[in-house]
Amino acid sequence: MRANLLSAWLAPSRGAPEQDSEAIRVTALAPATPHAPAAVALHLERGLLIGQVDFRLCHACRTGRVQRIWVNETWQRQGLGRQALHSALVQAPDYRWTTTLQSRQGRAFFRAMATETGADLTSRTPPCPHLMSRYGRLWRRVCRAWRRA
Repeated sequence: MRANLLSAWLAPSRGAPEQDSEAIRVTALAPATPHAPAAVALHLERGLLIGQVDFRLCHACRTGRVQRIWVNETWQRQGLGRQALHSALVQAPDYRWTTTLQSRQGRAFFRAMATETGADLTSRTPPCPHLMSRYGRLWRRVCRAWRRA
Protein backbone atom coordinates (compact mmCIF):
# COMPACT_ATOMS: atom_id res chain seq x y z
CA MET A 1 0.00 0.00 0.00
CA ARG A 2 1.12 3.53 -0.56
CA ALA A 3 0.27 6.58 1.52
CA ASN A 4 -1.97 9.09 -0.19
CA LEU A 5 -2.49 12.74 0.64
CA LEU A 6 -4.86 12.16 3.58
CA SER A 7 -2.54 12.41 6.57
CA ALA A 8 -2.90 14.48 9.73
CA TRP A 9 -1.57 14.78 13.27
CA LEU A 10 -3.85 14.50 16.31
CA ALA A 11 -2.92 16.16 19.59
CA PRO A 12 -2.61 13.78 22.54
CA SER A 13 -5.85 13.40 24.47
CA ARG A 14 -6.18 13.95 28.20
CA GLY A 15 -6.48 10.22 28.85
CA ALA A 16 -3.30 9.36 26.94
CA PRO A 17 -0.73 7.32 28.87
CA GLU A 18 1.90 9.65 30.37
CA GLN A 19 4.82 7.77 28.84
CA ASP A 20 3.23 8.13 25.40
CA SER A 21 1.79 11.64 25.45
CA GLU A 22 3.04 12.41 21.96
CA ALA A 23 0.98 13.36 18.91
CA ILE A 24 -0.67 10.65 16.82
CA ARG A 25 -0.54 10.60 13.04
CA VAL A 26 -3.61 9.41 11.10
CA THR A 27 -2.62 8.26 7.60
CA ALA A 28 -4.86 6.86 4.88
CA LEU A 29 -3.11 4.17 2.84
CA ALA A 30 -4.46 3.70 -0.66
CA PRO A 31 -4.87 0.18 -2.08
CA ALA A 32 -2.28 -1.12 -4.52
CA THR A 33 -5.00 -2.46 -6.86
CA PRO A 34 -8.68 -1.52 -7.29
CA HIS A 35 -10.21 -4.22 -5.04
CA ALA A 36 -7.27 -4.60 -2.64
CA PRO A 37 -7.71 -3.53 0.98
CA ALA A 38 -7.09 0.09 1.93
CA ALA A 39 -6.21 1.18 5.45
CA VAL A 40 -6.16 4.07 7.87
CA ALA A 41 -3.19 3.77 10.23
CA LEU A 42 -2.56 5.43 13.59
CA HIS A 43 1.12 6.03 14.44
CA LEU A 44 2.88 7.75 17.31
CA GLU A 45 5.44 10.44 16.44
CA ARG A 46 8.25 7.93 16.86
CA GLY A 47 6.62 5.65 14.27
CA LEU A 48 5.02 3.01 16.51
CA LEU A 49 1.77 1.66 14.97
CA ILE A 50 -1.00 1.84 17.61
CA GLY A 51 -4.12 1.18 15.53
CA GLN A 52 -5.52 0.53 12.09
CA VAL A 53 -8.74 0.22 10.12
CA ASP A 54 -8.63 -2.11 7.09
CA PHE A 55 -11.42 -1.71 4.55
CA ARG A 56 -12.25 -2.39 0.91
CA LEU A 57 -14.20 -0.29 -1.57
CA CYS A 58 -16.15 -1.36 -4.64
CA HIS A 59 -16.70 1.65 -6.84
CA ALA A 60 -18.93 -0.30 -9.26
CA CYS A 61 -21.43 -1.22 -6.51
CA ARG A 62 -20.73 1.88 -4.38
CA THR A 63 -20.09 -0.22 -1.29
CA GLY A 64 -17.45 -0.23 1.41
CA ARG A 65 -16.64 -2.99 3.87
CA VAL A 66 -14.73 -2.54 7.12
CA GLN A 67 -12.72 -5.73 7.43
CA ARG A 68 -10.81 -5.08 10.63
CA ILE A 69 -10.32 -2.35 13.19
CA TRP A 70 -7.97 -2.42 16.14
CA VAL A 71 -6.38 0.00 18.58
CA ASN A 72 -3.60 -0.92 21.01
CA GLU A 73 -5.11 -1.66 24.42
CA THR A 74 -3.16 1.16 26.07
CA TRP A 75 -4.71 3.67 23.66
CA GLN A 76 -8.32 2.42 23.67
CA ARG A 77 -11.28 4.51 24.88
CA GLN A 78 -9.78 7.80 23.65
CA GLY A 79 -11.66 8.18 20.36
CA LEU A 80 -8.82 6.93 18.16
CA GLY A 81 -10.86 4.09 16.62
CA ARG A 82 -13.65 6.58 16.03
CA GLN A 83 -11.24 9.02 14.34
CA ALA A 84 -9.73 6.26 12.18
CA LEU A 85 -13.17 5.00 11.12
CA HIS A 86 -14.29 8.53 10.24
CA SER A 87 -11.13 8.86 8.10
CA ALA A 88 -12.07 5.65 6.27
CA LEU A 89 -15.72 6.63 5.75
CA VAL A 90 -14.80 10.05 4.35
CA GLN A 91 -13.05 8.33 1.43
CA ALA A 92 -16.41 7.07 0.13
CA PRO A 93 -19.10 9.19 1.81
CA ASP A 94 -22.12 8.14 -0.27
CA TYR A 95 -21.34 4.43 -0.24
CA ARG A 96 -23.24 1.67 1.60
CA TRP A 97 -20.92 0.46 4.37
CA THR A 98 -20.94 -2.96 6.06
CA THR A 99 -18.60 -4.79 8.43
CA THR A 100 -17.48 -8.33 9.10
CA LEU A 101 -18.60 -10.27 12.20
CA GLN A 102 -17.52 -8.61 15.42
CA SER A 103 -16.92 -9.27 19.09
CA ARG A 104 -19.40 -7.98 21.66
CA GLN A 105 -17.22 -4.88 22.17
CA GLY A 106 -17.00 -4.41 18.38
CA ARG A 107 -20.77 -4.64 17.96
CA ALA A 108 -21.26 -1.91 20.58
CA PHE A 109 -18.64 0.27 18.86
CA PHE A 110 -20.19 -0.15 15.39
CA ARG A 111 -23.71 0.40 16.74
CA ALA A 112 -22.57 3.72 18.25
CA MET A 113 -20.71 4.66 15.05
CA ALA A 114 -23.75 3.79 12.90
CA THR A 115 -25.85 6.17 15.00
CA GLU A 116 -23.19 8.88 14.78
CA THR A 117 -22.44 8.58 11.05
CA GLY A 118 -25.72 7.35 9.58
CA ALA A 119 -23.87 4.48 7.84
CA ASP A 120 -25.35 0.98 8.27
CA LEU A 121 -22.15 -0.68 9.59
CA THR A 122 -23.72 -4.09 10.24
CA SER A 123 -22.47 -7.55 9.38
CA ARG A 124 -25.93 -8.78 8.40
CA THR A 125 -25.73 -7.65 4.78
CA PRO A 126 -23.33 -9.60 2.56
CA PRO A 127 -20.69 -7.64 0.69
CA CYS A 128 -21.06 -7.03 -3.02
CA PRO A 129 -19.83 -9.91 -5.22
CA HIS A 130 -16.69 -7.94 -6.14
CA LEU A 131 -15.56 -7.75 -2.50
CA MET A 132 -16.23 -11.37 -1.62
CA SER A 133 -13.24 -13.64 -1.45
CA ARG A 134 -13.07 -16.54 -3.87
CA TYR A 135 -14.06 -18.86 -1.01
CA GLY A 136 -17.12 -16.72 -0.30
CA ARG A 137 -18.12 -16.88 -3.96
CA LEU A 138 -17.58 -20.64 -4.01
CA TRP A 139 -19.66 -21.02 -0.83
CA ARG A 140 -22.51 -19.02 -2.37
CA ARG A 141 -22.46 -21.20 -5.51
CA VAL A 142 -22.52 -24.37 -3.40
CA CYS A 143 -25.47 -23.04 -1.33
CA ARG A 144 -27.42 -22.08 -4.46
CA ALA A 145 -26.81 -25.49 -6.04
CA TRP A 146 -27.85 -27.22 -2.83
CA ARG A 147 -31.10 -25.22 -2.65
CA ARG A 148 -31.95 -26.13 -6.26
CA ALA A 149 -31.38 -29.86 -5.65
